[in-house]
Amino acid sequence: MTRTSRAPTRPAAIINTNLATAVAMMAWILMDMFFSADKKPTFLGGLNGMICGLVGITPAAGYVNGLGAIIIGLVASAVVWVAWYNPAEVRLAVQQGGRRPSASSTRTASPGSSAACSSACSRTRT
Repeated sequence: MTRTSRAPTRPAAIINTNLATAVAMMAWILMDMFFSADKKPTFLGGLNGMICGLVGITPAAGYVNGLGAIIIGLVASAVVWVAWYNPAEVRLAVQQGGRRPSASSTRTASPGSSAACSSACSRTRT
């Protein structure tokens, strides 16, 4: 009797969880060493990488092989590292639907921003 669907296995899930966590931590540390302004790794950066790896691999731990766990750890850590160190650029890209900002674009207060809120709140307090 052969099985047509692949059921998750506990040993694979344990190994993949540890592998993705370790790879994500090392990816974060290496990105800190090569791409950050300080050019040095931090303990909290390593912890952030570990958490990224754990979050990324959790749904797929029993279903992927070792290479899949490595890829998930790398991608999860890289995405969060870029968002962590470039929040303004990521926020602007999300607001513009992934388009790159033009040279003539200026920043204005959006309806949900703190500047818009403070001006609206000052009008209602009078």
